[in-house]
Amino acid sequence: MEHKATYKTLSTRRTLFRAVDMIQEAFFIFRKHGFEYKTQGIRNEGFTTWIFKKPTSASHIGTEFDDSKLPNLQDRSAVMTALYCNDGIAYTSELVNVALRGIATSIEEVQYKLFNHRRQIVYFGVSDETAPTDWPHDVFKVVLKSGEQYIIDFTGHQYGFDESILPEADYLASRVQKTLKSRPLGHHRSNSLVDVMRFVPSCNNALAYILDCYYALEMEKAVAEWERQPKRGLNEILAFPEAPYSDERTKFLEHLRRSLVGGRTKLVKQGLVRYTSDGSTIATDQSSKLKAEISHCQVTVI
Repeated sequence: MEHKATYKTLSTRRTLFRAVDMIQEAFFIFRKHGFEYKTQGIRNEGFTTWIFKKPTSASHIGTEFDDSKLPNLQDRSAVMTALYCNDGIAYTSELVNVALRGIATSIEEVQYKLFNHRRQIVYFGVSDETAPTDWPHDVFKVVLKSGEQYIIDFTGHQYGFDESILPEADYLASRVQKTLKSRPLGHHRSNSLVDVMRFVPSCNNALAYILDCYYALEMEKAVAEWERQPKRGLNEILAFPEAPYSDERTKFLEHLRRSLVGGRTKLVKQGLVRYTSDGSTIATDQSSKLKAEISHCQVTVI
């Protein structure tokens, strides 16, 4: 019996780590295809990574992230997660819930004050304002059926933390100065949808916030489509042997990528956004209708 219990614990732990790895990659695909800043350049200076933005008065509201600006994967991950922990929680909460269905007894959204940063990201725009690096940080806390507790941190890369998942005790000891808040799963997602529907853009560039939410809902639709396949739900493929799991993981991530690109193409066809010669997405005089698109495509797969 002890052997069976140990095997089940290890199997559950493997499923959890696979899920986090897959969702982290899905999150980077989401960010790559909907990155909100058109950057002029990126420079690393030891502890600090500087991102030079184009003027915020420009009407760019989304652009595919240019990997060539940051060939190093760790640098790229840090930039794509900077100032994005709250939104990252909102936009991955349903994916986390679906993937961990069957192995977790509870999932919370927890906010911490961090310390021990290993790097900082600074946005340097035309107004010479820099982004603070010590804002509250949001993560998921997961309790498994075995009783083990883990912290999932998809945006800790911005602080130089490479591990997306750690046992709670290790995370608290190595990264947390203070626990601020704990909320139920879905809190940030619900707030984001409400905020977007109330949001009145002050300029075309501000439409990036609405476009971001639209892409997140397209990602959720892609997950819902995948879940309708018999015996290939995310929680099922995560338990596959290594070779078939790797194959299904690749298929799922490609399905997600195609859905995000397809969502953008649909907006272009509807005249809500348009492309520029360098691949950026910019606002049109019809972009205010994006909120109506969001209200039509709200889905839930929990």
